[in-house]
Amino acid sequence: MIVEDELPAASELEHLLARWPPITVAHVVHHGQDALRLLDESTVDVVFLDVEMPGLSGFEVAEEIRVKPSPPEIVFVTAFDRYAIDAFTVRAADYLLKPIDPARLAETIERLVGAADRVPVLRAPPEGGAAPLLSVPAGGRFVPLYPENIVFATAERRGTTLVTDQGEFHVAEPFGLIVDLMQKDDRFYRSHRSFVVNIHRVVSVHISRYGTYDLCVECTERTVPVSRGSAPDFRKRMKISR
Repeated sequence: MIVEDELPAASELEHLLARWPPITVAHVVHHGQDALRLLDESTVDVVFLDVEMPGLSGFEVAEEIRVKPSPPEIVFVTAFDRYAIDAFTVRAADYLLKPIDPARLAETIERLVGAADRVPVLRAPPEGGAAPLLSVPAGGRFVPLYPENIVFATAERRGTTLVTDQGEFHVAEPFGLIVDLMQKDDRFYRSHRSFVVNIHRVVSVHISRYGTYDLCVECTERTVPVSRGSAPDFRKRMKISR
């Protein structure tokens, strides 16, 4: 189902989805109330849902969907990235920005169709009832990521990659939004404009050929750079004597 109040945007999404034979667009509606009525009358696997619409907003529709028996997956489709973090509160499977990048849509469809077998084994939540930093979509469900299990995050051309004990996850959210979440926890340090690292997971610090540092961290052979501008503060943080 596509729920989009702008006719050109609805038509474009329907056209893009037609490229994948496993996907059948059962309904295209332009108001949230129409979507909820049809969901009461028919079975839908995925709802591609705009956020800003007349009448019910996309989030109001999502809240109604989530209380239904066997609710469909929700993929938000919007021109605004400011709602990305809020999408986690209604357990959205993904968050796409307009204009839709076909390659990014392909990632979403792969995640929704036949990806369940690739869901990583989750560690038990930490003792004491600590909340996850965020939950990421994987194989039609969500994986909660707790701060101690996140090794580092890095900016990508589209979105952010998080390296964790459970594997690597790519999320659509801009790196800046992820940084804002991580820096609320003092174990995370922004070592570079494109990296935030969990300093509790640093194994060793190496002087690079440029006089800065490269960090070896747990769970991966990838290293995390420390920029020249961050190096003095990093030395103080890690108590490195010169």
